[in-house]
Amino acid sequence: MAIIKTQAQLYEALKADINARLDINAEASLSIDISAGAPVLQLFGNTILYLEARDNSQPHVMARDNSQPRVEAWGNSQPRVEAWGNSQPRVVAWGNSQPHVVAWGNSQPRVVAWGSSQPRVEAQESSQPRVEAWAYAQVSLFGKRIKATASANVAVLLHAGATAEGGHQITVKLDTPAEWCEYYGVELKDGVAILYKALNGDFTSPHGASYAPGTVPLAPDWDGGARECGGGLHFSSSPMMAMSFHESAVKFAGCPVALSDIVVHPEGQFPEKVKARGCCGPCFEVDRTGKPIVAVTEAMS
Repeated sequence: MAIIKTQAQLYEALKADINARLDINAEASLSIDISAGAPVLQLFGNTILYLEARDNSQPHVMARDNSQPRVEAWGNSQPRVEAWGNSQPRVVAWGNSQPHVVAWGNSQPRVVAWGSSQPRVEAQESSQPRVEAWAYAQVSLFGKRIKATASANVAVLLHAGATAEGGHQITVKLDTPAEWCEYYGVELKDGVAILYKALNGDFTSPHGASYAPGTVPLAPDWDGGARECGGGLHFSSSPMMAMSFHESAVKFAGCPVALSDIVVHPEGQFPEKVKARGCCGPCFEVDRTGKPIVAVTEAMS
């Protein structure tokens, strides 16, 4: 993959493909305004990128080394920013935007929320995100290393040991499968939850497990739920949430899973997913919204 080094190269690459995956290592500051598509922009070195995400765009920025992206989210945009190494991203959310910021390594992202925006901030490893929220924003914070302050009208949802100063604070406890399903709006019927996987074109996951329509996958290495990762099958509450674990997915499956087979890890690195022994009924293909491609009558029976 060619390295983007200039403003002209960046413009031409996104003009050719608004969903392009680009590696950027520039000596000068670059800028881009994105109002559509979901490009993946990986920054290296000391790159400084000014990005404005508008309308329904969903850009994904991965900041590595000492890069310093500056992301402004407007409208209904949903940018995702991952901070690695010693990077220092700054994300400002306006309007109804829903940025998702995940910090790793020694990164120090700063997130500022205004209006009715709904940023989600996760602190992993030794990262130290800083969050400021104003107006009627709603922020979701994951992890103990986040330093957050909020004005009086901000709703602050605290997960996985997160704390904040100010705002209307709600400590979210998702200790049971039923609580997790209720929080994420998962459909339940007779003790069965419909969960989702984001998959390759042949309905396999990145780890090789098949969720082909009509099959009932079971984990060959089920560990009873002891570990957060591995030792079972993993599921999300929606196809779009599942895409955060497989961004290049082209197929999606709805998966009936018995509530009694689900294990949650509320203090884990990824509390938005659950693990289970397997499915209790046949998988079925769905679109990105969770709507079945072919009518399903028996999936939850």
